[in-house]
Amino acid sequence: EHLINDLKENELWDETVLEDIENLNGYETFAVDGSKVTWQANNKDIYYRGKTTKELPVEMEIRYTLNGEEKPVEEIIGKSGQVEIELKYINHSKVQDLYTPFVVAVATTLDKSKVENLQVTNGKTVSNGRKIAVTAVAAPGLYESLGIEELKDVDKVKISFETEKLELNEIYSIVTP
Repeated sequence: EHLINDLKENELWDETVLEDIENLNGYETFAVDGSKVTWQANNKDIYYRGKTTKELPVEMEIRYTLNGEEKPVEEIIGKSGQVEIELKYINHSKVQDLYTPFVVAVATTLDKSKVENLQVTNGKTVSNGRKIAVTAVAAPGLYESLGIEELKDVDKVKISFETEKLELNEIYSIVTP
């Protein structure tokens, strides 16, 4: 967490679900009262972290298929064929009939010399001749909240391509309300 102290206050407070709170950028002290943490900020910004056992509001399921057969990623690395990576996001944050409106930004890169016929749903690809940047967005719970048929698959991102030898880089998912 980053508390911006633009008014140069001596004391700042924050609502938190974190336990085992640790100051990351100084020696400012704090006191916790329930979910309220009060910092003796001494006119500074506060950077802190902690731990929680609370369930994340958005869950991700990932599925890999090679030539139409679902397999663990460890079994398809280095193999050739038609690859599909499906990232599905499940929104657990709901108030009455409406889901909290989260947006997920997805990004990865692929080696252009090792992939052909690259396609991504809900996204775009850009190549510099050596690497292909893959970006996409998802909005889990949007279809369930609004019921608009055109939004039915906006909770998923599918990346598909052909390869002679599968290599994968990290796939980043950033979730924000």
